[in-house]
Amino acid sequence: LAGILTGFVGVGGGFLIVPALVILGKLPMRLAIGTSLVIIAFQAAVGFTKYEFYLEANNLSVDWQTILIFAVIGIVGSIIGRQINTRLNQQKLKSIFAGFLLLLGGFVIVHEGGKYLHAAAPASTPPGIVHSNHIQTKSLISVHINKGEK
Repeated sequence: LAGILTGFVGVGGGFLIVPALVILGKLPMRLAIGTSLVIIAFQAAVGFTKYEFYLEANNLSVDWQTILIFAVIGIVGSIIGRQINTRLNQQKLKSIFAGFLLLLGGFVIVHEGGKYLHAAAPASTPPGIVHSNHIQTKSLISVHINKGEK
């Protein structure tokens, strides 16, 4: 499931992998976090490679400046997060992780959910497919697709 979500919408999968490793794999929280990061790195590399082929086929490219900015922020955040992680006991770390997931889910529902409930897809679009003339993600890759907008 985490791999499908990584390729489909670009989420890293850590929010699924960490709980699975703790609950199903019986790993301690710290080990689950580290293991999850390695898994995510492999998933991201494969996912990026697949999207790079798509971009090349459509004469598009990634926004390397955006990638650099977010990579630097992510590296600094990882270092700070690791320092905080080492100071917390396992139970507190689990509670903070669970609280973060709840807050993140609430944020998405409140700020993003309503947009898609009322958006209508073009009549020629098959059910379940979202049509867009402009796709832009700032998580790792920024792409602009222009289909002859007038």
